[in-house]
Amino acid sequence: MILFASAAPFVLLNVYWNYTHCWANIMFNVFNRNKKEEFSVAKVILYLACQAYLLTPAVVYYAVKDLKVLKERFIEAKARLNDTGFALFAFVFCVPLILFALLSVKKVVGLHWALSFYPFMYLLAFFVFSEEQLVKIIKFTAFFTGIHLFVIGAVLSVPVNISNHTKITAR
Repeated sequence: MILFASAAPFVLLNVYWNYTHCWANIMFNVFNRNKKEEFSVAKVILYLACQAYLLTPAVVYYAVKDLKVLKERFIEAKARLNDTGFALFAFVFCVPLILFALLSVKKVVGLHWALSFYPFMYLLAFFVFSEEQLVKIIKFTAFFTGIHLFVIGAVLSVPVNISNHTKITAR
């Protein structure tokens, strides 16, 4: 309730601004920006691949490997929702991803759209994975993150003048 009460003035300010400016923000984001978007299975596949990437291969592996056990633990965790907050984490993680999945039918949904909801997935993981699986997931995720940081560091350490000799140009 405190979160909603503190966010309400900003929501109302945005609604007021749109009201006094011919709903420009709504018109652009809902209609003008999406005029030429069409149904594409490739967009849905890309969305699902992005979600698998954000989950990390270790979480996907353990979720698929022990699907029956995972389903049982999920049901057990759901039964304990009153004292654990499981329902809140599941809601905050699953609802946006379902909405983005529906949107992906016509629009490319970037990684950054869903990324902010993934901390809740890791909280859910503590309810449904065993301690042994969690340790392996955390170790793999640290390694997976390290590889990404190494690649980013390597790219950032390359001198800028090297790009002068390539055929890649800015659009």
